[in-house]
This record gives sequence, structure tokens and C-alpha cells, in this order.
Amino acid sequence: MCPRIDSMVSLTPTLVLLGSMLWVKESRAGILTMLDDEVAALFKLMKAYSTSESKLPSTIFVPPEEEVAIVDKFAHYYHTTNFDYRLFNLPPQITSVRKAGPFLYITKVMDDDEDVLRKVFINQAEIKMSLSKYIRDPKKTAGIGYMTDNMARMHVFEKSILFPQATDELYELECRRSREDEEEHETPDEEEGTTEGGETAAKPFSYDEELKCLVGLAYEKQSKQAYVRSVILERGSQYAERSVIVEFAKPNIPVKNGVVHLIKNVLCHINEKVVSAIRNPRITNAKHFSSFVAGLHSKLLENLDRETLLTAFIPINHTNLNEFLSSREGNTMEMKRDTFLRHIVKGRYSSEDIKEKGGEVLITAGMREIPLKFYFVPDPHEKGKELAIVECRGHNTTVELFDMDKENGIVHLVYNVLGFFGGTIYDRLASDEFQSYRDTLRIAEFSGFNEEIKKTNQKYTYFVPSREAWKLIADKYPPAKKHLFMPEFKFQSRYLLERHLVINDEYTAEDLATMTRTVARAIVLPLLRDFLRIKVSRIREEESGKKIVFPTDYLIRYNSLEIKIVHRDIYCSNGIFHVIDSPFLEKDDLTIIREVSSINSNP
Repeated sequence: MCPRIDSMVSLTPTLVLLGSMLWVKESRAGILTMLDDEVAALFKLMKAYSTSESKLPSTIFVPPEEEVAIVDKFAHYYHTTNFDYRLFNLPPQITSVRKAGPFLYITKVMDDDEDVLRKVFINQAEIKMSLSKYIRDPKKTAGIGYMTDNMARMHVFEKSILFPQATDELYELECRRSREDEEEHETPDEEEGTTEGGETAAKPFSYDEELKCLVGLAYEKQSKQAYVRSVILERGSQYAERSVIVEFAKPNIPVKNGVVHLIKNVLCHINEKVVSAIRNPRITNAKHFSSFVAGLHSKLLENLDRETLLTAFIPINHTNLNEFLSSREGNTMEMKRDTFLRHIVKGRYSSEDIKEKGGEVLITAGMREIPLKFYFVPDPHEKGKELAIVECRGHNTTVELFDMDKENGIVHLVYNVLGFFGGTIYDRLASDEFQSYRDTLRIAEFSGFNEEIKKTNQKYTYFVPSREAWKLIADKYPPAKKHLFMPEFKFQSRYLLERHLVINDEYTAEDLATMTRTVARAIVLPLLRDFLRIKVSRIREEESGKKIVFPTDYLIRYNSLEIKIVHRDIYCSNGIFHVIDSPFLEKDDLTIIREVSSINSNP
């Protein structure tokens, strides 16, 4: 698979190495580019660029060194264009800087599934994709080219010293220019808002009552890795509060009158879009996800980049991401795409927006609508702090870092891949931190039924009674609940559980509802030793006379019973399970249990 090329920064030349020279007959004009020392050894004649020309963006197609030596310098002009192109966005034809010269023609060779760029040719020469490189203008690293006096002033704080780990994340400093700075920068022209030519001057980037910036520290929940968080407060803006997270490059450098922290980007300044933050993250822990995204079709990301507003959830657990890639869900391009889309929400949702929506946000992955449910609970490890847990497809993970604003949306860091669990159905039931499935596992243990859902060579759909479901049986039929939890009734309990386990396939709640609507009667599903006949329908609650966005429940009709699916579509490596509010247990079953109990008590 061809490597994905990192995206460009502004005014940055692209360097593309070729397998052979591009030949032209005429030679004239100049060349606009700049090269670092490494490449200058190969393309020696391209050092004769003027200072003004070197500031323009460019793409250079570099021939092999042995071919550079045998042509005149004017042939080199045909190898340069004044546009910065990535390999994927090279257009069908390009104009070089050689005036009145012929076009450069691009041919792209894709893999059979058209998801991966395999080869690229420019005219007859093949581009060596693995050697293509981007050269950064040293004056433009980490947004330094955008730095102004006012912005530089925001990075200095007087009468206060911040050390990561030693400073609480709730502690903030306000960025203010000193009185001397304000007097020094005030001029009549700036006060009147005009220049000498009478044109309106741009308002300087200063912090007054309309625009302020607060700076503090932020920490990942599990690793406690520290970041600098700057919060922009702008009156009259669509978003009154925006947050910028910056990673430390080298923190804690003590000096005579304070401490210096080297950081990797500019504070209080938003200069990237959401898709760029995914593909080329400026935060190290987010780079694992970008490697996964690099294997996706570029059109998917290009289409997302056109969206007005986006919210992205980036997983940072490298081990969990590798586990996903080695699982069956990570084996096909379609599943990879759907998994990626589970981390993208159309619209902008900050942590406060999510709370206002009741902790639920809808995402669309492939053809499915999947809700993300957020739970804000007290952090058991930090008194007075809050822990955010996000649930997707029945699996929980923590939100490690909220609210990283971008030009067209916002990014949040989460710990694990959303909606992915690498273990079996049994593993998921047994590892539930709230012990929600304790009673079902206990009943199944007597007859060895749990061994069935540990198998990895089968696919199952399991309807799992919740802990509350068994409590309901205990309230309605106390003897039945008592007997089912006795080893002496293991055959009866196994027979009961078997009618909850559909074999040979995995069905979502929506799959079952669609199948019911299609046949317009009960659907028949295979069990281990019998068949299950049920009807499944989708319930939507009414709100102010309109149907709400989120499906709240699915209803199962089993003979005379109506049973709700209270937790649906929990995916595992060997199938899927749904949590139901009552077992498939009827009065006739209770009669049989009572009869067996009577026989056992009177031998």
C-alpha cells in the first residue's frame, strides 16, 4: 500500500522525486521555488531563485541525479510549478513555470477497489511516492509566520508561574497587554481606523473588552499528560468561547525571573480545519488515528472537509486501535470507513452543547444512525472533578480531552475506538463494570451454557435479560426465580436460555424490525435446538407533536409477551447482543418449573 503524504502548510513547496527526466525541446523563463540543502545536491541548478520568487508555493518534480547532470539548466524549469500539490490532489494537467511551455500531464493508477493510490506518472516518468517530501519554510513552523506583537504578548504572563502537574486545570490566567504596550502601539491612524492613503486599516489583534484570552492547563484523564489550553472569549461571536489546545515541546525551563515552556503551536489562534487535525494532528497521541485514516479513500475526507461544521472524536489508545485493525472489523475497507464515520458528527458540539442535549448525539456511519450517549459522573480519582463517559454500540470509553476548537468545528480526544470491543459476548458480559448481567451469567454457569457464548467460530444474536428483568420475575413469581438460580434446575434454566440465543448470524434491532415489516408476520430464527418466533417493531416517542430524532426503544412480541429492548446492538467479536427488560418466560414455563420442584421435593 502506498504511503499517505502529509498535508501542506501554507507557502510550503512540495518535492516529488521522479524515476526519469521529463524532456522538452525549448528552454526559456525562470523558476519559482526554494530547496533545502538535502535536495539542492540533486537539483543543483535550482539554487538561482530570487528572494521574492522563493516566497511562492511550489511543486518540484526532481529527476535522478545522473540525469540532472546531462541536461541544460532550462530543462529544469519544466519540472516546477507554482502550486503546492499533494499526490492525491494532482490535477490531470499542470502548467509549469516554463513560460509558453507544454503542459505536464498526470496519470494516476488506483488499486482495484479505487481506495488506494498505487502509482502516479507525470508524462512518461513515474513518481517515487515513498520519497516524495514536503519542505517547511523555517519562518512558518507552528504558525510563527502569523505571529504579531499582540499575539506574542499573549504568551507572557507576569506575576504568576505555571508548572504542569503542579497547577490545577481550573486555574486560569488572563492575557492582558500592559499599559506601556498599549501606549506604545497607539497611533492616530490606528485610533481613527485609517491609513495614510485614506483606506480603512485592519483592527489590531488586541485584547480589550470585546476579545480576551484565558490560559491554563489541561490534562488527559488517564495518562495525566499536560497541555496548554487557551480560551478565546469574543463578544458578539457565534461562539462566545473557543478553546485551543497546544502540546508542550519542552516544558519547565527555569530562568532567573520565571519559567519558560516551549510549545508546538500558537496560543489563542485557530488556524486549522477538523479534517486537517485528523490527517495531520499537532498532538502526538492523535497520530495513531491519523495512520489508520491514511488508508481510507481520499474522497471521503475531501467530502468531509467541505462540511460547514464538524465534530470529531479522536481515539488515542494505540493498543486498542491496533486490536481493531487486526480484528474482523478492521479487515475490510467498508468496515474501516464505517468505523471512521462513527467518530464524526455533522455539526459542532462542545462539551456544554452535549450536556444541553441531554448527553446524546446522533452520528451516521454508513447506512446506520448510531447514537453516542454521554454520562457525566464524579471522577472517582479526583475529588470535585467530572468524568465523561461516552457509550457507542454498547461499549464505553472515557473522554480524555474536551473542546479543541478548529476553523470549521471542534475535536475531542477519547481513549478507545468508539463502538469497538475485541472480546466475545461472554467477555463483554463478564467484564461489565456495573455487573448488569451478573444474574444471567450465574444461571448459565450451572448448565455450562456460558461456554457456548465463548466460542469464536460462531456468530450469535443473544437477547440478554437485564438484572432488573430477573428482579421483575422475583417480584411476580418468587418460587420461579428461586428455582432457576438453583443447580438442581440446570436443565430447565438451560432450556430457557437457549430460546434467547439465535445462532449462525448477528442481527441488529433494526435488522429484526425490517425483517418483521417485510414478511408482515413473526420472523423465524434458528436456535441451538429449536426456532424462535418473534415480531420486532420500532417505537418512536412523540414530542411536541413531532417525532424525535432518536429511536427510543424496540419492542419484541414473543407469544403473549411484549418485551422492550432497553439496550441494543452491542457488538462483540462473535456476534451481537441486546439487553431486554424481561426474559422469554411465560406462565406455562412457570407451571413446568413448579411441577419439577414438586417432584424434587417429594421423591
